[in-house]
Amino acid sequence: MHGAPLPDLQFAFANPALNGNTLLVPGQPGNIAIRVISVLLVMSGGVGVKFTGANSGDLSATFPVLANGGFVLPGNQYGWLQTAANEALNINLNSAVSGGVHISWIPVQLKG
Repeated sequence: MHGAPLPDLQFAFANPALNGNTLLVPGQPGNIAIRVISVLLVMSGGVGVKFTGANSGDLSATFPVLANGGFVLPGNQYGWLQTAANEALNINLNSAVSGGVHISWIPVQLKG
C-alpha cells in the first residue's frame, strides 16, 4: 500500500486449527464495522477458508488452500471485506487444519 497510513489501522492474528469459526476481531461497540485492509494466511494442510461475520454469515468466498500453502490480500485502502455494525469477524475452516492468519483492519463508523 502506498501513500499516507490509514487512520486507526489495527492488527490481529489467529492460529485456527478447528473446523468452523475462530474469532479474529471481537465486535466493536458504537455502530462500528470492521473493514479488512490486508490478509496473510498460511495453512499446514489442504482446507477451504472463508471469512464470516458473527451474525451475518459469509463475508467472502471460500478460498481453497493447498497443504503448506496460503495467500496474501495486499493492502487495499478500500478494504477487501467488512462486517456489519457491532459484529465480530471470524475465520472459518471447512476441516480441522492448523495454520496462521494475520490481518490489518480499520474501524468504520456506520450511519444509522
